[in-house]
Amino acid sequence: MEFCRSVAGFRWYMADSLPLTSLGSLAHAKSAWAGQAYALLRLAAAKDVIRLKIYPVNQPEKGISNMKKVIASEAAMILIDHQIGTMNWIGSIEKATVEANTRALAKVAVALNMPLVFTSSQEDQMQGMLMPALEEIAPKEFAARVKRPGVVNCWDDSAFSEACRNTGRKQFIMAGVTTEVCLAPPAISAIEEEFEVFAVVDASGSPSTLTDDIAFRRMERYGIELTTTSAIISELAVNWSSEDGGKLIQILGEEVLGGG
Repeated sequence: MEFCRSVAGFRWYMADSLPLTSLGSLAHAKSAWAGQAYALLRLAAAKDVIRLKIYPVNQPEKGISNMKKVIASEAAMILIDHQIGTMNWIGSIEKATVEANTRALAKVAVALNMPLVFTSSQEDQMQGMLMPALEEIAPKEFAARVKRPGVVNCWDDSAFSEACRNTGRKQFIMAGVTTEVCLAPPAISAIEEEFEVFAVVDASGSPSTLTDDIAFRRMERYGIELTTTSAIISELAVNWSSEDGGKLIQILGEEVLGGG
């Protein structure tokens, strides 16, 4: 039986068989992750493991690709806490840029008839209502938004996670404000349920570039694809000369390239 776990940026694969006697040498490696590695190696020994494969999470085994490609027919758009108050907490990127890119993502979902899930947190508190523009773009989805009473990781709110699962899609295009509190945790939770997640970093933002950077590193360690609004729109378009491509290039020009 194969066993897999990610530790300190590395993915470890072990298969049960005969006792492995050479585990100790690697455990003494002088590195930042030696302690965690040693604990995992001890677990391997306890499980009578003979085969152990180790490779960086972002560097898959030969012949295995971890590159993801977003496909419109398999994706859902998930926009998290783009609220009037939370937008004022952004310091890592221009607020107007996040607003324009968020509008663009919502418009793309509508144009492609893609499932669109909105959620907000404590609208009656300092977070405020969702951006009014989102109601104009997608009134039905805005009305159906998941209004959380205060659950921080929105994936832990069953109404939200069920709304995402009920889209029937396996890929989630996600953005949220703030990045480190409202985007990274649910993105990681979705990954842990084996969804593919594309985090749109310029439709998200944090109080500082440092907090954004830490959130980006954390998400990448879990295999979340970091992308930008223009990149994800271009990938969804596939061909600008197609009917859908024509719709998306117009949105791109109006909201992203035109500066909102």
